[in-house]
Order: sequence, then structure tokens, then C-alpha cells
Amino acid sequence: TFRDCEWVDFTHSRGPIMLDFFDIFSSNELVVTFEDCRFHDNQYFGFGAQTALVVANSDQTRMVFRRTVFDKNNMQWNNTSPESRTHVIESLGPVEIEDSCFVNNQVSSAGVAVYGNALSTSLVHAVNTGGGLCQFASVFENLQQYESLNPTCVGADSSQVSCPHLPSDGAVDNDGGPVKHYIPFVTNALDYDSAFEIGDTQLEGGCNRQAGLPIDGPDAQNTVDSICLNFGGCHVSHTSAGEFLVYRFAHNNNLSSGNVVWVDVTVRVASLRRKEFTLELLYNNQVESSATMFSEGFGYDGYTSISWRNVPLRAEEKTHSIRIRFVNGGTNFCAIGVGYSVNTPPTTSSPTLPFTIPPQSPTSPPTIVPTATPASTSAPTVTESRRTSPPGSTSAPSGTEPSHGIPPITWGALDYDEAFEMTPGESAGGCNFRSDGVDAQETSDLVCIERDFSPCNIGWWDAGEFLLYRFSVPQGGGGMFDVRIRAASNSAGRHLGMILLTSDGDEWASKAFIVPAMGYQSFNDISWESVNLEPNDYFLKVISTTGRINLCSAAVLPSEDDGTAPDQDGEDYKVVVPGLYSAMYYTDASLDSTSDNFGNCPFRKNSPIDAKLNDDSVCKQAITEHDSHCHIAFTQRDEYLVYDIKKTPEKDTIKVSVRVASFREKSLRVELFSQDLATLLASKDIQTPGRGSWLVYDTLTVWDQVEVGNDEVFKMKITFIDGQVNFCSFGIE
Repeated sequence: TFRDCEWVDFTHSRGPIMLDFFDIFSSNELVVTFEDCRFHDNQYFGFGAQTALVVANSDQTRMVFRRTVFDKNNMQWNNTSPESRTHVIESLGPVEIEDSCFVNNQVSSAGVAVYGNALSTSLVHAVNTGGGLCQFASVFENLQQYESLNPTCVGADSSQVSCPHLPSDGAVDNDGGPVKHYIPFVTNALDYDSAFEIGDTQLEGGCNRQAGLPIDGPDAQNTVDSICLNFGGCHVSHTSAGEFLVYRFAHNNNLSSGNVVWVDVTVRVASLRRKEFTLELLYNNQVESSATMFSEGFGYDGYTSISWRNVPLRAEEKTHSIRIRFVNGGTNFCAIGVGYSVNTPPTTSSPTLPFTIPPQSPTSPPTIVPTATPASTSAPTVTESRRTSPPGSTSAPSGTEPSHGIPPITWGALDYDEAFEMTPGESAGGCNFRSDGVDAQETSDLVCIERDFSPCNIGWWDAGEFLLYRFSVPQGGGGMFDVRIRAASNSAGRHLGMILLTSDGDEWASKAFIVPAMGYQSFNDISWESVNLEPNDYFLKVISTTGRINLCSAAVLPSEDDGTAPDQDGEDYKVVVPGLYSAMYYTDASLDSTSDNFGNCPFRKNSPIDAKLNDDSVCKQAITEHDSHCHIAFTQRDEYLVYDIKKTPEKDTIKVSVRVASFREKSLRVELFSQDLATLLASKDIQTPGRGSWLVYDTLTVWDQVEVGNDEVFKMKITFIDGQVNFCSFGIE
């Protein structure tokens, strides 16, 4: 299976892919699947090259294409022979194509050719991909059809297809073609799909228009608003009553149940006086639902972001349209964004959706900062983040809906149920769609993004502001739990509080913690361990006690044995000879000279040992019980680690190596002891090369052969004599 792969600029080769599988002794098939892939800007080299981009050269080869795009491939370039029938897919075996796009491909016969086998298509969009035989696909069911060049043609023209790899210039029409916006997105107002303009013979505003926009498009002028400038230098201007713009988009949410996808639509507008406009959800050019909105009237450059919340999209439809219609005119409009709703209406028909907006690519624009809500009484009902009691209060949150989140549960920063914000009318950071004033920004912390699925972190968190996360411990599920907050600060002495409240407002337990001062994007896990929770509904209240703290995630997890020591009977040793083991398998680290836990490694945070995520290719081959690799870091003079090791009793000699990195030459001591530490079996000092980098690792052999006796278990102690050494793994055999 090829997932998220790209084939581009094959211009001087036989071709990208040839599949050739035969098994004369069985009916086995080679099944090759392409998911979320793209073939583009490839061309036919000429005589000797394959006549398709993907060729299956046997009837025992089955090809499956899902959510795959073929665009701007020229299979006619240098095709001087009329006998060369070129395609983008050609197969002697069965072909299945689902939810895929074929746009602007030059072929001689048909986009797809299947010989003597079956073609299955579902939700396929094809434009400008036909040839002399068929407009999309040709199926030659028998030799007679092939010899007479009279295949069965299979058409494809579905507007219900989302093609996430198709570039913006690949949109082929305004009503039925592949879309260029995918939730969540924010785009410039001029990136419309269709528009109605009164007086379209004169283009007002003089803005430097984007290439490709029609001459009769909406009027536009340069913008000066700092947020608008994040999405482009122009805004729609000189609007008149009745003019409108339409934006098509798609969702890629895999819903397990329900028939509605809830989204929030946010627009950024400005006007000299309060002006009316409507936002409309369209299907087949018919209005499904709409909302009446009003601009604030703060001046033509006084932009505010206004949100239409909890808009119900049809889950079965892959593409949707939003139309902004100017009822009064006189409104400037610079950007529009659509994101998944965080708070959905309490209806049984709505599906359960992830709260956190999925991570955007590095090139994606920032989020519109919602700073105003609709002011009209005719506006739709908006589910806001509810205001809680004043800072310091432990009263129960508003609302009575019980939680359905059951530990283990991890929340992204913006997955809170309620919030107290000092400045609810203004949200900084550009990462919060909720219009509740909570400040949030994109985070660069990989643990926040990849482990906790939180692309944003709470920022500018003033003293007294807090967040509430709701969860339930079901009957029979009570016990010991760990509460984990991932936070960062740039200032020493910053505190946050964790308070567990029952649903009736009683304080169950609370504790204060110091946030390590390592920088606003240097996040650390802060753990409150072994909290006894009985079956009940709870709220986790996280409060910024002193301010100047960033927060990216929260979690409630069942307490577990963290593996810091083996069983007393020695039956649970995690380091067993032979093997290459992660340095994180230490069982004793009591001599770490700092009580704080530094580094971005998300594991074993209950230990004072400092550790960071590791990307060394050899280190990553080590045995680990976690889903990523870490190394011991920030070592100080005479700090040490102890490892419990188990071997076969009759083997009395072993080989030991360590993998380390240091900026300068540094000394380590490796010692082997009996299990009770009463007998020193071997000791050796070694020196790191000092490569001028903390990231360049060396594997150092401590002993090629050393006697450890016939006991089944023993200990290894590694002491950082000089400190300042990174240590990722050790080998023992």
C-alpha cells in the first residue's frame, strides 16, 4: 500500500510504476493499493516508455486507488505513433477506483484502460482526461472489442468528491469540480469560487488582483488590517446590496455514526455603519440554512471577526458551499474560515466529533481571531463557552450535561468545556475559533502535536484565568488516577493549580505545581500522581495562579506501575540479555542533582531524570516500551543511573556497549554489581569523543568480554563523571 505518496516530473524514464505478477500454480493476486496519492506533471518520454503512468501487466494484479489524484499529466508529449495508445492507468487485472480525481490529463485513447477484466468506480471525478476512444475509461471485455477498437466506455463525473492533493489551480469549475478548501481552512475573500457583481463592467478599488480572477469579479482594494494581511493584501470592497460570493469546501471527517457535521463559519468584515449581511449554506444552489449577521460599524478599516456557530453540514455530502450575501452593501470583507465546532448543540442526531482542530500544514494560514459575535436578535442561537464564577471560586460549572469522556482521556488545549477569561471580547494568538476571548497560538512542541493532538496552546494566560475539562468515572471504574498537564513558562516561580470538582461543585482534591522556566515553547509534563477517584462526574479545573504560563494539553490517566523497579522475585526484569535497550530502562536514579524534570521526553515524568526526544537512527533501533525514543540529557557531574539486568545463569561473560554524544570529551564510569550491590564485579572509565554536537552519537564498547559470574541477575551503574553527556542506549550480549 502506498499512502500519501507523490509521483511528479517523470519525463525521461520508462515510467513511474510497472507491476508484473504471475503465479501459474495458484489464483493468488498481487493487490497494490494507492491511498491519498498524487500523480502530476509527468509526461510520456516517447518510444520505449510505458504507455501509462501505472501499468499492471498481468491478470493476477489488482490495483486499488482511493482518494488519489491524477492531474496535468501529458501522455501525448512526443507520442508520434498512432499505435501508441496512452493512458494514465492501464491494466490486465481488475481495477478499483474510489473517491478520486482525474483532471487535465492528455491521453490518446482514454484516461483508464482495462483489458479483459473488471473496472469498478465509485465517486470519481474526471475532467479533460478523455481521449479518442472514451471520455474517461475504456474496458475491453474481449479480443473482438480490442481488435475493433470498440471498448465499453465508463463515464465519471461526480461533484461529491474531495481531492485534498489537488492544487488550487486545479479547480475546473465553480459548481461541480474538485474543491480547493478543506476544513479547517481560512482564506482570502478573493479566493471565491463564484460571485455576483452589480455593475461588473467597471472594476473599482484598483487592488492588485490575483492572477486568474475574472475581469467581472468583485471590486477590491488594498487592506491595512493586520489580521486581514495574514491572508492576502486585498479585500472585497465597494459592495452593493444583493451582491454575493460563494466558497466551496469539503470535509474529510470519517464519521462512525450520525448524519451531521457541525462547523463554525467565521468572516472578517468592516463597515462605516452597522450593515446587514447573510451567511447561507447551499446544496445544489438551494439554501439549506442561513443566518442574519451585522457588521459592527467601526469604520471601513475597523474589522471584526463574526462567527456563525454550529452550522449543520450534511455528513453524506463531500462538498458544501457557503454564500455571503450583502443585504445593505457598504461592507468590506477580507477573509473567511471554516472549522469544526468545539461545542455542538445537545441533540441526539449530532455525531461525536474530535474537539481539537486538526493540525494544519506549515504553509497553512493562521486562524481568524474571532473578536465579535452577531448582534442581531434574528441571528442563530450560538453555543458559547459558558462563563464561570469569578477567579478563585470552586463552585460548580454551569450546565448540567454529564460528561461522556472516560479516562484514559487526553484533551487538547482548546478542548475545554468552560473557561474564565479576563478579556472575553478579544482573543490573541490567532488559534481559537470559539469567540470566547481565550488566547491561543500555534505550538511548535512535537509532543503536544503528535502525542496529544493539540496544534495550539493556551497563551497570554493571566493570573486567575482557568479552564474546565469534564470527564466521568463510571461505576466499577474507580481507583487511582494520574492527572497530567503539559505546560511551559519563560519566568521562574510560575504556579498553576489543578482542582478536581464533582458535578455538584464540591472540591474533591487540589494541588499546586511549579512550571519549569525553560521558555514559552519548551513544554514539560507536570504530573499529579495517584489521585483516588470514585465513580462520579468530575471537572478538572486548571488555573493559572501566577500568570505567564502556556498550556497545551491536559489528561486523566489510570495510574500504572511505571517500571522503576522489578518485582522482588526478579521475574519482571525488562532488560534481558541479549539486546540493545533504551537508556530509559533505568531502575534507580536517586542521585539526579535537580528535582525538576527537564526536557521534552513525555515518558517517566515521575522521575527526576532529565530526558529529551531522540531522532538518532541507531538510538531508535533500541528496545523501548514507548512509542517514541528518548535520551538522557542535561546530565550533571556525578549523576548516575542503575539498571537491573537478567541473564541465563550458565552464561558468565557478557559484552557491554553504550551510545553517547557530547560537545567535548567527557568521562563516564560503567560498573557491574551483584544484585544486592555488595560485590563490585567490574568497573571501567571510558571517554566520549566530543564531536562538537549534542546530536552526533558514537557507540563505545566498554567491554568486549567481562566476567559477571553465574548469578541470574545483576546491576549496571553508569556514572557521568564530568556530566554534559547525552546517553540514548546500551547494548548487552
